Amino acid sequence: MEHKITIIIPTFRRPALLKKAVNSVLSQTYPHFEVCVYDNASCDETEEIMSEFTRLDSRVKYHCHLQNIGMMANYAYGFSKINTPFFSFLSDDDHLSPWFFETALEDFERFPDAAFTICKVLAVNQNEEIVLDSLCLWDKKGYFEVPNGFLELMTPSLKTPLPTCTLFNRKIIKNFSPDWNDEIQHLWDHDYFLQLSSRFPYVINEKACGFFLAHDGGFSSGFFARLQQAPEQVEIYVKAFRRLIQRIMKNPYLTQPIKEKAAKLLAKSCKELVQHYAEISIEDIFTETASTTPLRNFFNKYFQSLKNHLKQIKTEVK
Repeated sequence: MEHKITIIIPTFRRPALLKKAVNSVLSQTYPHFEVCVYDNASCDETEEIMSEFTRLDSRVKYHCHLQNIGMMANYAYGFSKINTPFFSFLSDDDHLSPWFFETALEDFERFPDAAFTICKVLAVNQNEEIVLDSLCLWDKKGYFEVPNGFLELMTPSLKTPLPTCTLFNRKIIKNFSPDWNDEIQHLWDHDYFLQLSSRFPYVINEKACGFFLAHDGGFSSGFFARLQQAPEQVEIYVKAFRRLIQRIMKNPYLTQPIKEKAAKLLAKSCKELVQHYAEISIEDIFTETASTTPLRNFFNKYFQSLKNHLKQIKTEVK
């Protein structure tokens, strides 16, 4: 049978975590897939590990760039190679539960017009303790139509789903590509969800289907730790939000009232995440001369905020 799902794993110098990620894909109960690893010139044991995977299982594909082309370009390269009806992204430091593909495909059987289905992801620390449920702020689960699904993704910021454990329906979204511009890199996934949900319905599935490793070395979970060390990098986040809002305002599938409501919700979201921790005004956030006032104890306050808003997860993943 031809492969039905492509799962893209961009990687850079995380051979041990990558091995766990690939094994989690190969353990799927649904067998008709290919897992494509795109190595951004790691120059370590990654190639040796992947050579063994490709030798043992023809569903595993491996490509190593001759030089590091940047994170966004690596994602874009992998995305350009997709030729299956469904696809998904998996970070090299995350891993899946065996039933993810099977669970997501069942959603598409019930809702064939859905652009994507998002399954629950449990964030774990390096001690494998569960610290966050990715869908804990979603009161409603199931099928979301346009434009309600779009607005549902607006706020609060912690409600933004993860690409991990999201399966995309290529037949529906066709030529809708993520924005691979370096300026939006921290929010590329948020932007992609918003662009798709402005045009198509989607599904939220409360079944836990994977794990997100929250650590300082991660691109998203370590972002705020890097801000603490280099506060001037807050502009990276500000520029990403500015580009995301600009893309919403230019979106031809949204009415003007929806665009205005979305912009206000995103501005509020940005204010909560940036102004609350950094001494920066909301007026400055959306100008070309955003403030770079030092972020005092940004990292600690951010995770304290998580603890205040989220209940400790006490569930067994079955």
